[in-house]
Amino acid sequence: REASLSAGSWRQGAASLREHFGSDKLRANFGAAASSGRNDYPFWVDNGSDSHRQRRQGSDCWQWSTNGRACWQQSQHTQWQATVHASMGHRQLPGIVRLYTNDNDESLRDLSAMTSVGVESTILPQLKIKSIARWSLATQRYHNGQPSGGIQSERYIQREYYATAAILYQPTEGLTLDYSADFIHANMTTTLQRCPRPKRDSFLQSLAAKWEGRWGMMCSTLLNSNIDHEHRFSPMIALALRPLGNILRLRLSAKEMFRMPTMGELYRYHFGSDNLRPEKSEQLNVGIAAQLRGDRWTMNISADGFVNRVKEKIICIPYNMFVSRYFNQSEVHGRGVELAITSEWQLCEGHTLNCMASGTWQHAGLRKVLNQFRDFQIAYTPELTGSLALAWQNPWAQLSADVVGASKQWTTNEHNGEPVAGHMQVDLALSKVMPLRINRNDTRLRLSLQIKNILNQRYEVVAHYPMPGRQWRATVAVEW
Repeated sequence: REASLSAGSWRQGAASLREHFGSDKLRANFGAAASSGRNDYPFWVDNGSDSHRQRRQGSDCWQWSTNGRACWQQSQHTQWQATVHASMGHRQLPGIVRLYTNDNDESLRDLSAMTSVGVESTILPQLKIKSIARWSLATQRYHNGQPSGGIQSERYIQREYYATAAILYQPTEGLTLDYSADFIHANMTTTLQRCPRPKRDSFLQSLAAKWEGRWGMMCSTLLNSNIDHEHRFSPMIALALRPLGNILRLRLSAKEMFRMPTMGELYRYHFGSDNLRPEKSEQLNVGIAAQLRGDRWTMNISADGFVNRVKEKIICIPYNMFVSRYFNQSEVHGRGVELAITSEWQLCEGHTLNCMASGTWQHAGLRKVLNQFRDFQIAYTPELTGSLALAWQNPWAQLSADVVGASKQWTTNEHNGEPVAGHMQVDLALSKVMPLRINRNDTRLRLSLQIKNILNQRYEVVAHYPMPGRQWRATVAVEW
Protein backbone atom coordinates (compact mmCIF):
# COMPACT_ATOMS: atom_id res chain seq x y z
CA ARG A 1 0.00 0.00 0.00
CA GLU A 2 1.26 3.42 -0.85
CA ALA A 3 -0.05 6.98 -0.98
CA SER A 4 1.91 9.97 -2.24
CA LEU A 5 1.62 13.72 -2.80
CA SER A 6 3.97 15.88 -4.83
CA ALA A 7 4.30 19.52 -5.84
CA GLY A 8 6.62 21.29 -8.23
CA SER A 9 7.46 24.34 -10.26
CA TRP A 10 4.80 26.25 -12.21
CA ARG A 11 1.90 24.92 -10.14
CA GLN A 12 2.57 21.26 -10.84
CA GLY A 13 0.90 18.84 -8.46
CA ALA A 14 0.19 15.12 -8.32
CA ALA A 15 -1.38 12.53 -6.01
CA SER A 16 -1.49 8.74 -6.17
CA LEU A 17 -2.82 5.81 -4.18
CA ARG A 18 -2.14 2.07 -4.51
CA GLU A 19 -3.84 -0.68 -2.52
CA HIS A 20 -3.01 -4.41 -2.35
CA PHE A 21 -5.24 -7.11 -0.91
CA GLY A 22 -6.01 -10.80 -1.32
CA SER A 23 -5.65 -14.31 -0.01
CA ASP A 24 -3.65 -17.39 -0.92
CA LYS A 25 -5.61 -17.99 -4.12
CA LEU A 26 -6.84 -14.52 -5.01
CA ARG A 27 -4.61 -11.42 -5.13
CA ALA A 28 -5.55 -7.99 -6.42
CA ASN A 29 -4.29 -4.43 -6.49
CA PHE A 30 -5.87 -1.12 -7.34
CA GLY A 31 -4.29 2.22 -8.12
CA ALA A 32 -5.35 5.75 -8.95
CA ALA A 33 -3.37 8.87 -9.84
CA ALA A 34 -4.09 12.48 -10.75
CA SER A 35 -1.89 15.38 -11.82
CA SER A 36 -2.18 18.95 -13.06
CA GLY A 37 0.05 21.88 -13.90
CA ARG A 38 0.07 25.44 -15.18
CA ASN A 39 3.49 25.00 -16.84
CA ASP A 40 3.93 28.68 -17.64
CA TYR A 41 7.71 28.45 -17.51
CA PRO A 42 9.95 31.33 -18.62
CA PHE A 43 12.14 31.15 -21.72
CA TRP A 44 14.33 33.45 -23.81
CA VAL A 45 13.94 34.52 -27.44
CA ASP A 46 16.99 35.78 -29.30
CA ASN A 47 16.70 38.75 -31.64
CA GLY A 48 20.11 39.31 -33.13
CA SER A 49 22.37 40.41 -30.30
CA ASP A 50 19.38 41.08 -28.04
CA SER A 51 17.34 38.58 -25.98
CA HIS A 52 13.78 38.82 -24.69
CA ARG A 53 12.36 36.93 -21.70
CA GLN A 54 8.84 35.55 -22.11
CA ARG A 55 6.56 33.06 -20.38
CA ARG A 56 5.05 30.01 -22.04
CA GLN A 57 1.34 30.40 -22.70
CA GLY A 58 -1.28 27.72 -23.30
CA SER A 59 0.44 24.86 -21.44
CA ASP A 60 -2.17 24.02 -18.78
CA CYS A 61 -2.85 20.30 -18.34
CA TRP A 62 -4.58 17.82 -16.07
CA GLN A 63 -4.81 14.04 -16.11
CA TRP A 64 -6.17 11.19 -14.03
CA SER A 65 -5.88 7.44 -14.36
CA THR A 66 -7.01 4.33 -12.55
CA ASN A 67 -6.05 0.69 -12.96
CA GLY A 68 -6.63 -2.65 -11.34
CA ARG A 69 -5.25 -6.15 -11.59
CA ALA A 70 -6.46 -9.46 -10.18
CA CYS A 71 -4.79 -12.88 -10.15
CA TRP A 72 -6.66 -16.09 -9.32
CA GLN A 73 -4.77 -19.33 -8.70
CA GLN A 74 -7.43 -21.79 -9.81
CA SER A 75 -5.21 -24.80 -9.19
CA GLN A 76 -1.58 -25.71 -8.88
CA HIS A 77 -1.25 -25.69 -12.67
CA THR A 78 -3.70 -22.98 -13.79
CA GLN A 79 -3.67 -19.25 -13.13
CA TRP A 80 -6.07 -16.55 -14.36
CA GLN A 81 -5.26 -12.83 -14.64
CA ALA A 82 -7.46 -9.84 -15.37
CA THR A 83 -6.57 -6.15 -15.77
CA VAL A 84 -8.51 -2.95 -16.29
CA HIS A 85 -7.26 0.57 -17.00
CA ALA A 86 -8.88 3.93 -17.69
CA SER A 87 -7.47 7.43 -18.07
CA MET A 88 -8.57 10.91 -19.11
CA GLY A 89 -6.61 14.04 -19.75
CA HIS A 90 -6.78 17.52 -21.16
CA ARG A 91 -3.87 19.69 -22.18
CA GLN A 92 -3.38 22.91 -23.99
CA LEU A 93 -0.81 22.75 -26.77
CA PRO A 94 1.63 25.65 -26.83
CA GLY A 95 2.33 27.14 -30.23
CA ILE A 96 5.48 27.90 -32.11
CA VAL A 97 7.55 30.71 -30.54
CA ARG A 98 7.59 33.87 -32.58
CA LEU A 99 9.35 37.08 -31.63
CA TYR A 100 7.33 39.02 -29.04
CA THR A 101 4.40 36.59 -29.10
CA ASN A 102 3.63 32.91 -28.63
CA ASP A 103 -0.18 33.06 -28.49
CA ASN A 104 -1.98 29.87 -29.45
CA ASP A 105 -5.40 28.24 -29.13
CA GLU A 106 -4.83 24.51 -29.52
CA SER A 107 -5.85 21.78 -27.08
CA LEU A 108 -6.08 18.01 -26.92
CA ARG A 109 -8.46 15.88 -24.87
CA ASP A 110 -7.64 12.18 -24.40
CA LEU A 111 -9.77 9.33 -23.11
CA SER A 112 -8.64 5.69 -23.04
CA ALA A 113 -9.84 2.42 -21.57
CA MET A 114 -8.50 -1.12 -21.66
CA THR A 115 -9.46 -4.46 -20.21
CA SER A 116 -7.92 -7.90 -20.61
CA VAL A 117 -8.23 -11.43 -19.30
CA GLY A 118 -5.71 -14.23 -19.63
CA VAL A 119 -4.99 -17.77 -18.49
CA GLU A 120 -1.75 -19.70 -18.12
CA SER A 121 -1.75 -23.44 -17.61
CA THR A 122 0.84 -26.20 -17.27
CA ILE A 123 -0.52 -29.31 -18.99
CA LEU A 124 2.65 -31.37 -18.59
CA PRO A 125 6.01 -30.52 -17.00
CA GLN A 126 7.32 -29.95 -20.54
CA LEU A 127 4.21 -28.27 -22.00
CA LYS A 128 2.63 -24.92 -21.12
CA ILE A 129 -0.06 -22.85 -22.79
CA LYS A 130 -1.01 -19.20 -22.39
CA SER A 131 -3.77 -17.09 -23.92
CA ILE A 132 -4.91 -13.48 -23.55
CA ALA A 133 -7.90 -11.51 -24.85
CA ARG A 134 -7.89 -7.71 -24.73
CA TRP A 135 -10.12 -4.82 -25.74
CA SER A 136 -9.03 -1.19 -25.83
CA LEU A 137 -10.56 2.16 -26.74
CA ALA A 138 -8.75 5.46 -27.31
CA THR A 139 -10.29 8.79 -28.26
CA GLN A 140 -8.65 12.13 -29.06
CA ARG A 141 -10.29 15.48 -29.65
CA TYR A 142 -7.98 18.05 -31.20
CA HIS A 143 -9.23 21.63 -31.06
CA ASN A 144 -7.67 24.44 -33.07
CA GLY A 145 -9.25 27.82 -32.34
CA GLN A 146 -6.99 29.58 -34.85
CA PRO A 147 -7.04 27.39 -37.98
CA SER A 148 -4.21 28.10 -40.41
CA GLY A 149 -2.66 26.20 -43.28
CA GLY A 150 -5.65 23.86 -43.37
CA ILE A 151 -5.11 22.63 -39.77
CA GLN A 152 -8.62 22.22 -38.36
CA SER A 153 -10.20 20.63 -35.31
CA GLU A 154 -10.55 16.84 -35.60
CA ARG A 155 -11.81 13.88 -33.55
CA TYR A 156 -10.49 10.30 -33.56
CA ILE A 157 -11.88 7.14 -31.94
CA GLN A 158 -9.77 3.98 -32.20
CA ARG A 159 -10.89 0.51 -31.05
CA GLU A 160 -8.81 -2.64 -30.91
CA TYR A 161 -9.74 -6.29 -30.29
CA TYR A 162 -6.76 -8.54 -29.60
CA ALA A 163 -6.39 -12.26 -28.94
CA THR A 164 -3.23 -14.32 -28.58
CA ALA A 165 -2.33 -17.90 -27.76
CA ALA A 166 1.07 -19.49 -27.23
CA ILE A 167 2.36 -23.02 -26.68
CA LEU A 168 5.74 -23.63 -25.00
CA TYR A 169 7.34 -27.06 -25.27
CA GLN A 170 10.62 -28.24 -23.70
CA PRO A 171 11.39 -31.69 -25.13
CA THR A 172 14.77 -31.89 -23.41
CA GLU A 173 16.91 -29.87 -21.04
CA GLY A 174 18.29 -26.77 -22.72
CA LEU A 175 15.93 -26.85 -25.72
CA THR A 176 12.74 -24.78 -25.85
CA LEU A 177 10.24 -24.54 -28.69
CA ASP A 178 7.44 -21.98 -28.94
CA TYR A 179 4.53 -21.34 -31.28
CA SER A 180 2.32 -18.30 -30.88
CA ALA A 181 -0.48 -16.72 -32.88
CA ASP A 182 -2.02 -13.24 -32.59
CA PHE A 183 -5.16 -11.81 -34.14
CA ILE A 184 -5.88 -8.08 -34.05
CA HIS A 185 -8.87 -6.23 -35.40
CA ALA A 186 -8.62 -2.44 -35.27
CA ASN A 187 -10.95 0.24 -36.55
CA MET A 188 -11.25 4.01 -36.30
CA THR A 189 -13.91 6.66 -36.53
CA THR A 190 -12.64 10.04 -37.73
CA THR A 191 -14.03 13.37 -38.85
CA LEU A 192 -11.97 13.22 -42.05
CA GLN A 193 -14.11 13.00 -45.16
CA ARG A 194 -11.50 11.11 -47.18
CA CYS A 195 -11.46 8.12 -44.82
CA PRO A 196 -14.09 8.29 -42.05
CA ARG A 197 -14.06 4.61 -40.90
CA PRO A 198 -10.80 2.79 -41.69
CA LYS A 199 -10.19 -0.72 -40.34
CA ARG A 200 -7.41 -3.32 -40.25
CA ASP A 201 -7.13 -7.06 -39.61
CA SER A 202 -3.80 -8.58 -38.63
CA PHE A 203 -2.87 -12.23 -38.19
CA LEU A 204 0.64 -12.94 -36.89
CA GLN A 205 2.29 -16.32 -36.37
CA SER A 206 5.66 -16.94 -34.78
CA LEU A 207 7.77 -20.09 -34.51
CA ALA A 208 10.77 -19.89 -32.19
CA ALA A 209 13.47 -22.25 -30.97
CA LYS A 210 16.07 -21.68 -28.27
CA TRP A 211 18.98 -23.86 -27.21
CA GLU A 212 21.07 -23.01 -24.16
CA GLY A 213 24.10 -24.87 -22.91
CA ARG A 214 27.17 -24.40 -20.80
CA TRP A 215 29.12 -22.48 -23.41
CA GLY A 216 26.42 -20.35 -24.94
CA MET A 217 22.96 -19.92 -26.37
CA MET A 218 21.39 -19.89 -29.83
CA CYS A 219 17.87 -18.87 -30.77
CA SER A 220 15.95 -18.39 -33.96
CA THR A 221 12.49 -17.09 -34.83
CA LEU A 222 10.37 -16.96 -37.95
CA LEU A 223 7.51 -14.45 -37.97
CA ASN A 224 4.73 -14.60 -40.53
CA SER A 225 2.79 -11.31 -40.80
CA ASN A 226 -0.54 -11.11 -42.60
CA ILE A 227 -1.84 -7.55 -42.34
CA ASP A 228 -4.63 -6.75 -44.76
CA HIS A 229 -3.06 -7.24 -48.20
CA GLU A 230 0.54 -7.53 -46.92
CA HIS A 231 2.08 -10.98 -46.34
CA ARG A 232 5.67 -11.19 -45.08
CA PHE A 233 8.13 -13.62 -43.48
CA SER A 234 10.68 -12.13 -41.06
CA PRO A 235 13.51 -14.45 -39.91
CA MET A 236 15.93 -13.81 -37.04
CA ILE A 237 18.90 -15.74 -35.67
CA ALA A 238 21.07 -14.90 -32.65
CA LEU A 239 24.16 -16.56 -31.20
CA ALA A 240 25.76 -15.88 -27.80
CA LEU A 241 29.00 -17.51 -26.62
CA ARG A 242 30.48 -17.64 -23.10
CA PRO A 243 34.07 -18.84 -23.59
CA LEU A 244 35.01 -17.69 -20.07
CA GLY A 245 31.63 -17.99 -18.38
CA ASN A 246 30.19 -14.64 -17.30
CA ILE A 247 33.65 -13.01 -17.52
CA LEU A 248 33.46 -12.73 -21.32
CA ARG A 249 30.46 -13.02 -23.63
CA LEU A 250 30.31 -12.69 -27.41
CA ARG A 251 27.11 -12.21 -29.40
CA LEU A 252 26.04 -12.06 -33.01
CA SER A 253 22.59 -11.57 -34.52
CA ALA A 254 21.03 -11.05 -37.92
CA LYS A 255 17.40 -10.29 -38.63
CA GLU A 256 14.91 -9.01 -41.13
CA MET A 257 12.06 -6.80 -39.92
CA PHE A 258 8.77 -5.68 -41.39
CA ARG A 259 6.66 -2.84 -40.01
CA MET A 260 3.30 -1.68 -41.23
CA PRO A 261 2.43 2.00 -40.68
CA THR A 262 0.21 2.36 -37.64
CA MET A 263 -3.37 3.47 -38.09
CA GLY A 264 -2.42 6.74 -36.41
CA GLU A 265 0.35 7.34 -38.94
CA LEU A 266 -2.02 6.59 -41.80
CA TYR A 267 -5.34 8.10 -40.81
CA ARG A 268 -4.77 10.98 -38.40
CA TYR A 269 -4.65 14.39 -40.00
CA HIS A 270 -1.18 15.31 -41.20
CA PHE A 271 0.63 15.97 -44.45
CA GLY A 272 1.65 13.45 -47.09
CA SER A 273 0.80 10.22 -45.22
CA ASP A 274 -2.24 8.86 -47.10
CA ASN A 275 -0.19 6.29 -49.01
CA LEU A 276 2.50 5.30 -46.52
CA ARG A 277 4.20 2.04 -47.46
CA PRO A 278 5.51 -0.60 -45.03
CA GLU A 279 9.10 -0.54 -43.81
CA LYS A 280 11.41 -3.43 -44.70
CA SER A 281 14.78 -3.61 -42.95
CA GLU A 282 17.81 -5.84 -42.50
CA GLN A 283 20.21 -5.58 -39.56
CA LEU A 284 23.45 -7.23 -38.47
CA ASN A 285 24.73 -6.81 -34.89
CA VAL A 286 28.03 -7.85 -33.30
CA GLY A 287 28.69 -7.37 -29.58
CA ILE A 288 30.98 -8.18 -26.70
CA ALA A 289 30.40 -8.01 -22.94
CA ALA A 290 32.74 -8.47 -19.99
CA GLN A 291 32.35 -8.62 -16.22
CA LEU A 292 35.18 -7.53 -13.94
CA ARG A 293 35.33 -8.01 -10.17
CA GLY A 294 37.46 -6.72 -7.36
CA ASP A 295 37.37 -7.02 -3.60
CA ARG A 296 34.94 -4.13 -3.20
CA TRP A 297 33.66 -3.46 -6.71
CA THR A 298 32.05 -5.03 -9.78
CA MET A 299 31.89 -3.68 -13.32
CA ASN A 300 30.00 -4.76 -16.45
CA ILE A 301 31.09 -3.46 -19.85
CA SER A 302 29.33 -4.06 -23.16
CA ALA A 303 29.90 -2.82 -26.71
CA ASP A 304 27.80 -3.43 -29.81
CA GLY A 305 28.24 -2.45 -33.42
CA PHE A 306 25.48 -2.64 -36.00
CA VAL A 307 24.72 -1.95 -39.64
CA ASN A 308 21.28 -1.86 -41.19
CA ARG A 309 19.44 -1.01 -44.36
CA VAL A 310 15.85 0.19 -44.30
CA LYS A 311 13.73 0.38 -47.41
CA GLU A 312 10.70 2.69 -47.39
CA LYS A 313 11.80 4.19 -44.07
CA ILE A 314 8.89 5.97 -42.33
CA ILE A 315 10.11 9.40 -41.23
CA CYS A 316 8.20 11.78 -38.96
CA ILE A 317 8.74 15.56 -38.95
CA PRO A 318 6.62 17.49 -36.38
CA TYR A 319 4.57 20.42 -37.62
CA ASN A 320 3.24 21.40 -34.20
CA MET A 321 2.62 19.62 -30.90
CA PHE A 322 -0.01 17.31 -32.46
CA VAL A 323 0.18 17.43 -36.26
CA SER A 324 3.15 15.71 -37.89
CA ARG A 325 4.22 14.97 -41.42
CA TYR A 326 4.88 11.30 -42.20
CA PHE A 327 6.45 10.11 -45.44
CA ASN A 328 8.52 7.26 -46.87
CA GLN A 329 12.20 7.57 -47.72
CA SER A 330 13.13 5.04 -50.38
CA GLU A 331 16.32 3.80 -48.67
CA VAL A 332 18.23 4.64 -45.49
CA HIS A 333 21.54 3.06 -44.49
CA GLY A 334 22.50 3.02 -40.83
CA ARG A 335 25.57 2.17 -38.83
CA GLY A 336 26.43 2.73 -35.22
CA VAL A 337 28.12 1.75 -31.99
CA GLU A 338 26.58 1.42 -28.52
CA LEU A 339 28.65 1.39 -25.32
CA ALA A 340 27.39 0.74 -21.78
CA ILE A 341 29.15 0.51 -18.41
CA THR A 342 27.57 -0.32 -15.07
CA SER A 343 29.50 -0.55 -11.83
CA GLU A 344 29.00 -0.83 -8.09
CA TRP A 345 31.59 0.32 -5.55
CA GLN A 346 31.45 -0.59 -1.85
CA LEU A 347 33.14 2.53 -0.42
CA CYS A 348 32.85 1.44 3.20
CA GLU A 349 30.26 -0.19 5.43
CA GLY A 350 26.83 1.24 4.60
CA HIS A 351 28.11 3.36 1.69
CA THR A 352 27.66 2.21 -1.92
CA LEU A 353 28.25 4.10 -5.17
CA ASN A 354 26.41 2.93 -8.29
CA CYS A 355 27.33 4.22 -11.71
CA MET A 356 25.75 3.64 -15.12
CA ALA A 357 27.03 5.26 -18.32
CA SER A 358 25.93 4.71 -21.90
CA GLY A 359 26.57 6.31 -25.24
CA THR A 360 25.47 5.77 -28.82
CA TRP A 361 26.83 6.92 -32.14
CA GLN A 362 24.32 6.34 -34.91
CA HIS A 363 24.48 7.52 -38.47
CA ALA A 364 21.25 6.93 -40.39
CA GLY A 365 21.98 8.41 -43.79
CA LEU A 366 19.97 9.08 -46.91
CA ARG A 367 21.72 7.77 -49.96
CA LYS A 368 20.00 10.11 -52.43
CA VAL A 369 18.82 13.66 -51.71
CA LEU A 370 17.42 15.86 -54.48
CA ASN A 371 18.74 13.36 -57.07
CA GLN A 372 22.25 13.63 -55.65
CA PHE A 373 24.23 10.93 -53.85
CA ARG A 374 24.75 12.26 -50.31
CA ASP A 375 25.01 10.60 -46.94
CA PHE A 376 22.73 13.01 -45.02
CA GLN A 377 21.57 12.21 -41.48
CA ILE A 378 17.78 11.86 -41.45
CA ALA A 379 15.64 14.49 -39.74
CA TYR A 380 15.28 14.54 -35.94
CA THR A 381 17.88 11.80 -35.39
CA PRO A 382 20.96 12.93 -33.42
CA GLU A 383 24.22 11.21 -34.26
CA LEU A 384 25.40 11.21 -30.64
CA THR A 385 23.38 10.49 -27.50
CA GLY A 386 24.60 9.66 -24.02
CA SER A 387 23.66 9.38 -20.37
CA LEU A 388 25.37 9.13 -17.01
CA ALA A 389 23.69 8.16 -13.72
CA LEU A 390 25.33 8.21 -10.29
CA ALA A 391 23.71 7.12 -7.03
CA TRP A 392 25.26 7.27 -3.55
CA GLN A 393 23.49 5.09 -0.99
CA ASN A 394 24.32 5.74 2.64
CA PRO A 395 22.69 5.39 6.08
CA TRP A 396 21.27 8.94 5.97
CA ALA A 397 19.81 9.39 2.49
CA GLN A 398 20.26 8.58 -1.18
CA LEU A 399 21.78 11.18 -3.48
CA SER A 400 21.66 10.71 -7.24
CA ALA A 401 22.67 12.68 -10.31
CA ASP A 402 21.62 12.10 -13.92
CA VAL A 403 23.12 13.63 -17.05
CA VAL A 404 21.58 13.16 -20.51
CA GLY A 405 22.65 14.76 -23.75
CA ALA A 406 22.28 14.67 -27.51
CA SER A 407 24.04 16.25 -30.45
CA LYS A 408 22.35 18.56 -32.95
CA GLN A 409 19.41 17.38 -35.04
CA TRP A 410 18.39 18.53 -38.50
CA THR A 411 14.76 19.51 -39.05
CA THR A 412 14.74 18.39 -42.70
CA ASN A 413 16.30 15.54 -44.61
CA GLU A 414 17.89 17.98 -47.04
CA HIS A 415 19.74 19.93 -44.26
CA ASN A 416 18.57 23.19 -45.79
CA GLY A 417 17.45 24.85 -42.55
CA GLU A 418 18.80 25.66 -39.13
CA PRO A 419 19.41 22.54 -37.00
CA VAL A 420 18.13 22.05 -33.48
CA ALA A 421 21.18 22.63 -31.30
CA GLY A 422 22.59 19.85 -29.14
CA HIS A 423 21.96 19.96 -25.41
CA MET A 424 22.92 18.44 -22.07
CA GLN A 425 20.64 18.29 -19.03
CA VAL A 426 21.72 17.64 -15.43
CA ASP A 427 19.25 16.47 -12.76
CA LEU A 428 19.83 16.00 -9.01
CA ALA A 429 17.67 14.07 -6.56
CA LEU A 430 17.75 13.52 -2.80
CA SER A 431 15.54 10.94 -1.07
CA LYS A 432 15.14 9.64 2.48
CA VAL A 433 13.18 6.66 3.82
CA MET A 434 12.22 6.68 7.52
CA PRO A 435 10.32 4.04 9.53
CA LEU A 436 7.18 5.21 11.32
CA ARG A 437 5.79 3.69 14.50
CA ILE A 438 2.12 3.76 13.52
CA ASN A 439 0.20 0.61 14.48
CA ARG A 440 2.72 -1.58 12.72
CA ASN A 441 6.49 -1.55 12.40
CA ASP A 442 6.54 -1.80 8.60
CA THR A 443 5.11 1.69 7.94
CA ARG A 444 7.62 3.89 6.14
CA LEU A 445 7.77 7.56 5.17
CA ARG A 446 9.62 8.47 1.97
CA LEU A 447 10.67 12.06 1.25
CA SER A 448 12.29 13.14 -2.01
CA LEU A 449 13.38 16.35 -3.67
CA GLN A 450 14.32 16.55 -7.35
CA ILE A 451 15.86 19.45 -9.23
CA LYS A 452 15.77 19.04 -12.99
CA ASN A 453 17.92 20.94 -15.47
CA ILE A 454 19.92 22.38 -12.60
CA LEU A 455 22.23 24.24 -15.00
CA ASN A 456 19.19 25.98 -16.53
CA GLN A 457 20.17 24.75 -20.00
CA ARG A 458 18.27 26.37 -22.88
CA TYR A 459 17.34 23.70 -25.40
CA GLU A 460 14.71 22.46 -27.83
CA VAL A 461 13.57 18.98 -28.83
CA VAL A 462 11.27 20.23 -31.61
CA ALA A 463 12.38 23.34 -33.48
CA HIS A 464 10.95 26.62 -32.10
CA TYR A 465 9.40 24.94 -29.04
CA PRO A 466 11.61 25.87 -26.05
CA MET A 467 11.78 23.37 -23.20
CA PRO A 468 11.59 24.24 -19.47
CA GLY A 469 14.63 25.49 -17.58
CA ARG A 470 15.47 24.76 -13.96
CA GLN A 471 12.56 23.22 -12.02
CA TRP A 472 11.92 21.35 -8.77
CA ARG A 473 9.58 18.67 -7.48
CA ALA A 474 9.03 17.52 -3.88
CA THR A 475 7.27 14.26 -2.97
CA VAL A 476 5.93 12.81 0.27
CA ALA A 477 4.90 9.14 0.26
CA VAL A 478 3.72 6.70 2.91
CA GLU A 479 4.11 2.93 2.51
CA TRP A 480 2.39 0.49 4.85
